[in-house]
Amino acid sequence: MGVGYIYPQFEVLRDSEKCTACRVCEKQCAHGVHAFDSQRGRMTSDDSKCVDCQLSLIHISEPTR
Repeated sequence: MGVGYIYPQFEVLRDSEKCTACRVCEKQCAHGVHAFDSQRGRMTSDDSKCVDCQLSLIHISEPTR
């Protein structure tokens, strides 16, 4: 029996229209879920590290522009 893909339990949804890449979510997250991709100039997420603490929820879901 082969090893299958294990889907992450939680998914980070980031609205690219509202995100200003202020990196607050990256600084708040103790699990290293959020990271800034300097080549693309935007924030990225690793869903496999998310524990659904919702600390960054305000910054991700509220309009920032």
